[in-house]
Amino acid sequence: METILRKIMPPPFEVRSPRRKLTHFYFAVEGKQVQNKLLYLNELKGESSGEVRANNYYLVAPGSTIKYRDLETGEEKIGTYTVTQDRPIAVIHYNDFMKAITPFLGKISSQKLTLEQMKKGVSKGERNTTGFKYACFLVRTHKFDRATAVQEMQRWNNLCTPPMDNSELERMVNNALEYKNADDQKREISTIINEENKKISEDVSDVFGYSGDQEFKGRIQIKSVGNPQSRYSKLTFTCYREESDRCAKCGFQNFTLNFKKKFDASAFATYFDTNIPKIALTILKEKDIITTGCKKIQAKGENELSITQTIVSDRIGNEAKAWFIHSDKCDLRKRPNWILAKGWLCRGLKGRIGVLVQKFVTESEVMKPDEDAIIEAKLYLKKITTEDKPTIKKIADTFQRKSNLKGEEITRGFEADFLTIASPIWVKTPEGPRNLSMTSSEIGKTTTAKSQRVREVIEWLKAGKYGSGKMTTAGIAAGSEKIEGMGWVTKKGLLPSFDLSFVILDNMFSKALDAFVESRRNGVIMVNSIQGDTELWARTRLKLLANPKISVDSHVQKCTTLKMHSKKWIARLTFAIFTYGVPTKDRYDSTITELTEEDELLLKCTKNVLLWNLSLERTYTVQKEHWSKIMILSEQLENKFRNEEIPLLLRSIPHKIATLASCFALFEGEDDPLERHIQQAYQWLYDCAVDIQLDEYTALYKEENTLEEEEYLILEKTVNDGVKSDMHSGGSIKETVTYGFLEKIAKKSPIPLEEMAASLGVSEPTIKRRSKTMKGLGITKSSKDGYFFTVKGVKFWKNWIKTIKVIVVKPEKKSGDGDPDDTYDLDLNDHIGKKVENNLLDYTKNTTKEEKNSIMSVKSGINEIIGIIGNGEKQDSKKDQEQTSVLGVQNNIITSDKVDSGDLSGENSPEVDEDDSLSLLDHGELVAYVERTNKAFPCNDKCGLAAEWKVQNDGKTYYFCNNCFQKTRMNLEINDYKVRFKEESS
Repeated sequence: METILRKIMPPPFEVRSPRRKLTHFYFAVEGKQVQNKLLYLNELKGESSGEVRANNYYLVAPGSTIKYRDLETGEEKIGTYTVTQDRPIAVIHYNDFMKAITPFLGKISSQKLTLEQMKKGVSKGERNTTGFKYACFLVRTHKFDRATAVQEMQRWNNLCTPPMDNSELERMVNNALEYKNADDQKREISTIINEENKKISEDVSDVFGYSGDQEFKGRIQIKSVGNPQSRYSKLTFTCYREESDRCAKCGFQNFTLNFKKKFDASAFATYFDTNIPKIALTILKEKDIITTGCKKIQAKGENELSITQTIVSDRIGNEAKAWFIHSDKCDLRKRPNWILAKGWLCRGLKGRIGVLVQKFVTESEVMKPDEDAIIEAKLYLKKITTEDKPTIKKIADTFQRKSNLKGEEITRGFEADFLTIASPIWVKTPEGPRNLSMTSSEIGKTTTAKSQRVREVIEWLKAGKYGSGKMTTAGIAAGSEKIEGMGWVTKKGLLPSFDLSFVILDNMFSKALDAFVESRRNGVIMVNSIQGDTELWARTRLKLLANPKISVDSHVQKCTTLKMHSKKWIARLTFAIFTYGVPTKDRYDSTITELTEEDELLLKCTKNVLLWNLSLERTYTVQKEHWSKIMILSEQLENKFRNEEIPLLLRSIPHKIATLASCFALFEGEDDPLERHIQQAYQWLYDCAVDIQLDEYTALYKEENTLEEEEYLILEKTVNDGVKSDMHSGGSIKETVTYGFLEKIAKKSPIPLEEMAASLGVSEPTIKRRSKTMKGLGITKSSKDGYFFTVKGVKFWKNWIKTIKVIVVKPEKKSGDGDPDDTYDLDLNDHIGKKVENNLLDYTKNTTKEEKNSIMSVKSGINEIIGIIGNGEKQDSKKDQEQTSVLGVQNNIITSDKVDSGDLSGENSPEVDEDDSLSLLDHGELVAYVERTNKAFPCNDKCGLAAEWKVQNDGKTYYFCNNCFQKTRMNLEINDYKVRFKEESS
């Protein structure tokens, strides 16, 4: 068989198998799909001499290594499929291939599985082929599952001579199941495509004003793209009858259609659509170009080329079919979606309108104005520019009068709109690769005319896209759909559809945007389509409009309304503005503004520079001499407005300043920004941040999330007291509820109430009590999703967890008897006490004898005063005296290290050591310093109210509500303390 095939077929690429030393010939067959066949030299013997493997059948590739048993010795060996003739894979047409193998195909019955083969088995040489057929028969016809099919194959295998290994049987069944699944899927897809074909043939209709074949030049958008296919640019038709039998009217001795010369566009489009050359003649006959009805015609193709079938649309969304003929200028690589196409308007299969595209140039969806108009616009804008005021303010004010919308906020809104549209597509700074520019946001009340204003801009420019409502993620980015003759293709959505232009999304829910905005930083979005991941361009200037979900008046700062977006979204915003709405009187002002000729000229020039900007993929590269100025201004913004909750100016501030500087320069007719434009960009970002009260929020944020040493010691003492209380029930520190509560939050945040209680083995009310304590301290917060740390809580946890290592537990005895007590005294502040004692030694080494005596006398007085403040009466017991006796001096501040749990220290607000700014002694007097506080602590007197006053005496800090403070103040004054308020001391 090898010898015969070598004589009748082109020289093939050849491979030899290791076990049976069989030769594999490789061919690439054009045209129809070749089916699997058995080849016979002598059909009567019933043994095949070869086979064709093509459709859903496996073939081991050269270089593969397999284990096998030697056919003669039975010895296990390892062999490799080797190349014996390394040639290019021969290309042969389907008709020629079938003509060559047809003489060796057995009768139809011999290609099928017979009842005799199933009952009696087969001999060596036919086992694999017949076995696979039988496995397919079992799983496809009888619907056997894998186990049942393998069992039946084992029965059949025992009838073969000799039987095969069980591993071979399992392989056959597995392959049959895969073949069945692939075939089922193919039938299902075929059914779907047929349905879609019917739908598409109705949807894609005459939309480009077709009135006969004509040359076409215009802007189209590619909506979906098929796979490249092979066609011929020249078709020659001849009648293959003998000349004597040829019809007198046939005329097909030598009839040629040539794509590169004069030709019929619809005839070629129909041929491109179907790959059936003869169908082109049907179109010619309909047009009376030919009159023959001869059916004995054959076609010969020349000058092979590549074409791609697509669905395209015009500027208003009407769809048509297109056939792109590939060339140097028409390659359909990733490009902007809008293209200027040149070709022919014609009809294809089933009369559908189509565009036969020979070449195109890449541009935005926006047509670039004439060069003279652009030069004129830039010169005029330079002429009217003044140093003291950015030109964009004048432009926005003029457009506000044109729109006749009322209110100062309208002017500022137009400024924001124009800045977004004017940005370059890319900005390149010395900090890494270039990045996409402008993403902006506007938040305001529903009465602020945001939607009406931006639609006015879009209508004026005749460019851009306005989208509103809750659109799906597929609608914003892209999705997959089935297209006739193409299967599943990716259809472009809102963002990439307006590539190089701008998109304004009104009241979009943020979850539909977060992932795509983050993924488009390189100008590309990834789409998971059925045929695999697809990349689409998304180089779009983007602006968001939104209404706050909660009334603005309910927010402390207006910037918190930005939290409707994710943190990543907020950080990527180049800027955000807030619009407030105008008074009713202004909104319904009946006057109508008329523009002057100068106003009209200004808007005309502005429109031309904006359209010029939108028509190009422009990259602004920051000049080196401007970089130091940008960095200085960026640092100022970061120091003023940086916070984690609303990171509006946290990411890439230099990029944002550079982007805006380029925009300001465009409105003043400059090709590159000057230093004043960098300053204008900085001022715009600064004003935006102040306008949404980001400065006030940042100040509050820093105060709430900065954990100073004094406050940490208060929190530490309170939390340690909670641990001590928990340990009265026994167990180690890490087994206490207080420790477990904080640890669970650290490991999982947020953690639900039920999960927390179950994990710690306590009731939910217990967790709620712990939660109230921790929230009162400002360590944790809670939401519908569960408990989580505040920023301050994270800082506390990181420091506090380290102190657990130095906690010492000492057993005590019950008062009243000699038996050991089951409870423990948790000496949580032992390490702090040692620190204070060491500081005391350091201090006393450098003090005089008189100073030491003064310190000790003060120490004695303090023991009495603390008792009076805490209990309203002096402490008499020796034990109480000992517990208040550890005094220290640190940084010239006299401090008391321990106070009994019954004195000033409440359950959640213990005293704090060492205030670096206050002294116990003031000109020989005992002094207590008092100031208002906004710390979230409960009153030290355990009255259940929140603290309003902060009291500092003897180096300690206490917190009281207003009523308890008045009592404490009276006690202090009775005991000769001078009470000084912060305003007095300053």
